[in-house]
Amino acid sequence: MWKFTAPAVLALILGIGATEAATGAVVQHLPNGTVVTTVAHSRQSRRVTVQRRYYYNSPRYVVRRRSHKKALGIVGGGAAGGALIGGIAGGPAGAGVGALVGGGGSFVYERLTHKKVRQY
Repeated sequence: MWKFTAPAVLALILGIGATEAATGAVVQHLPNGTVVTTVAHSRQSRRVTVQRRYYYNSPRYVVRRRSHKKALGIVGGGAAGGALIGGIAGGPAGAGVGALVGGGGSFVYERLTHKKVRQY
């Protein structure tokens, strides 16, 4: 297997000979992840800065909608619950009012929660 030392890898990146890069030393590590290195070889000494690159994916949105069948179940269940409570409290007239109030409330709930947007 090939074994590369740090000066040899740096030499490959910079395009200079491995023996010329043998004197390369890490000068400093900056807090943002940047490594500043000085490489000395026969002709000149040059300062090389290697920086991290950050790639950001644009956010993806997934919209999940409730089916009409489930929406009808929610509204129908609210109306039935309202009719039951209204029937117990006020007889047949209370059952009609309870069905309207329960159906209306569950319809508002269903419309407010029918579409869920998730970001990944």
